Amino acid sequence: MTEVSLSRRVPAPADDVWELVGDFFKLADWHPAVTSSEPESGQQTRRLTLGDGSQIVEELVSNDDGSRTYTYSIVHPGPLPVKNYQGTIHVEADGEEAVVTWSGSFDPVGEAETAQQALQDVYAAGLDNLRKLFSR
Repeated sequence: MTEVSLSRRVPAPADDVWELVGDFFKLADWHPAVTSSEPESGQQTRRLTLGDGSQIVEELVSNDDGSRTYTYSIVHPGPLPVKNYQGTIHVEADGEEAVVTWSGSFDPVGEAETAQQALQDVYAAGLDNLRKLFSR
């Protein structure tokens, strides 16, 4: 199992950040690589469409609004070089700001470094954009 984790400080109250990030089906509202996030087969699965048209299917494993955390697994990785992926997004308060941590564990398909870098890039793009959205 390989792990990746990335955190960013966001200039907004944790509850405000969680309101956006904590909705499993709203990833397209804050991640620039995701053009749409649609629920499918019930309420626990989302189909993400990326800018190049490729798709990823993810399933919500657990959601805890009290601790501002949700965990999900990837059912169909699309272009990501991973299998057995499980990710967690956590928003915590730090004074008047929030710290958002996105972490994942997975088995790489191919080179481990390539898979780690791919996920690091996904996390960074989303978290950096989240920070920009709340900096306005």
